[in-house]
Amino acid sequence: AEGTGPLDYQWLHDGEEIPGATGATYAVAHASATHAGVYRVLVHNLTGTTISSATVVSVTTGRVE
Repeated sequence: AEGTGPLDYQWLHDGEEIPGATGATYAVAHASATHAGVYRVLVHNLTGTTISSATVVSVTTGRVE
């Protein structure tokens, strides 16, 4: 995100805030089926708040040989 700082972030998964996900990026070390869904990020500064476009994440589980 660009804008007059400081910028504050809040990541959302299926419309719900992800606790502790307040950085400019969000990553999951070991994804599982529960991580699938729609992700967006709210970005806030002194002039207001905007929300990103939605990104749909799917997780395929299984064993790779």
